[in-house]
Amino acid sequence: MKVKLIRDFILDKTLKIIVETLNSLKEDYFIPVSISKCELHIILSEFYNYYEKKEIQYRFLEMMTGHFEDIAISAIDSNSVVDSNYILNQLQLFELLDSPMEVNPLETKKLIHVISNKLERRPRLV
Repeated sequence: MKVKLIRDFILDKTLKIIVETLNSLKEDYFIPVSISKCELHIILSEFYNYYEKKEIQYRFLEMMTGHFEDIAISAIDSNSVVDSNYILNQLQLFELLDSPMEVNPLETKKLIHVISNKLERRPRLV
């Protein structure tokens, strides 16, 4: 029997819900979605680390699924292409608006910058 870390369980469950949300955008609303599971995993992992540092990782699943529901609504309203840049910009906004703790905008901006760099450096398939 394989032991799974709580962190991995939460990330996997969150990723599954978010993929369903993004698939719904494509299938039900014909919104272009251009982000891979790998990119989503990088984004979620970094945000989980951030929540862990803030000692609110117990709120991660609820907050991220809520953020992505809000991202989906925004994408539908603005008919935007949903890619990693769109998601990061929206996450930065929703983290400031809906966070369960006081958010330092500079800290959030730094987190988004770190994630952007990781996404740019990841190997691409041709």
